[in-house]
Amino acid sequence: MKRAAIASSACVVLLLATGARAQALAPPPPISPGAVGAPYAPQPSASPTVRQLDEAEKEDSGRGLEFVYGNAEAGLSYMSLTSFSDTSLGLTRTDQTGSMLGAGVGVRLLVLTLGARFRYNMFSAYDLGQLDAVVGLHIPAGMWDPYIAIHGGYDFVGSFGDGVAAVAKQDTPASISVHGGNVGLALGIDYYLFKYFSLGAEAGAEAIFLKRPPLALPAGVTAVDPQIVSNPLYQSSGSAAGFGAGASVHAGLHF
Repeated sequence: MKRAAIASSACVVLLLATGARAQALAPPPPISPGAVGAPYAPQPSASPTVRQLDEAEKEDSGRGLEFVYGNAEAGLSYMSLTSFSDTSLGLTRTDQTGSMLGAGVGVRLLVLTLGARFRYNMFSAYDLGQLDAVVGLHIPAGMWDPYIAIHGGYDFVGSFGDGVAAVAKQDTPASISVHGGNVGLALGIDYYLFKYFSLGAEAGAEAIFLKRPPLALPAGVTAVDPQIVSNPLYQSSGSAAGFGAGASVHAGLHF
């Protein structure tokens, strides 16, 4: 009986020892990433492209993409229609400074804009209208949008004041038609108050080329009249090349 009790006790001790050893040799349970005591695992660094996109998103300040724009402007302009050359154009007081009004519309393709613009320059001696195509290159910088633009198009002299050269006494300023073209360069900047609306300023210069066809004979005057024969305005066309410059402020809508 005593031997049986001793044997039973030995078996219990042996089983307890075996279980403890197995528990000691078993691998520890896995630790979830981010849990306290978890080993540090280095994360792969973002590629340069991803970093650039993240920085661009931060600098964008909520402007988003733009596809169509429209603007209205007002400013001052200076014109010297005969500063380079003048061949019987038929105008006097061609150097003028006055006010300017304009409007434009166009499309935007990321940093490139393509559009059309109309400007009307108002002087005391004459008015000059300009219908131009405009191509601009923009450099977005947060809410700021500086740009450089080239333009070119059609010019026409509208109403005349006291800037018409003396012609036959039967003539009126309306009988003289002057038109031509221009090409120029401008620098500007816009500030987006919010996504769809901006305020900006622009300054630029341009070369202007004008031509005048021969004047029609006044009523009651023949082609052999000495006054007509001696006046080049009636005998041939005239032309001129000049210079223009201006500065303006504008408001724009963007969609």
